[in-house]
Amino acid sequence: MQTFRNLLKTDEAALNAEDIDVIFCGIPELHEAHDLFVSELQPIVDNWSDDQEVAEPIKVLVSAKPPNSMESLY
Repeated sequence: MQTFRNLLKTDEAALNAEDIDVIFCGIPELHEAHDLFVSELQPIVDNWSDDQEVAEPIKVLVSAKPPNSMESLY
């Protein structure tokens, strides 16, 4: 995303700032949710056993709703 913002300062800009905001809306929140998911999943994977469960981190990821979700746009 920063790459596109940097291009705004040049003659090579294919998008304007508003287009970038619309296209990449919610990406930082999505990245944060996935970072949290990975941090919760990593200890489970590191200590894997035959009776290990991964449902809890998946439920947390699925229930995460970014504050900038598409629902707020309508």
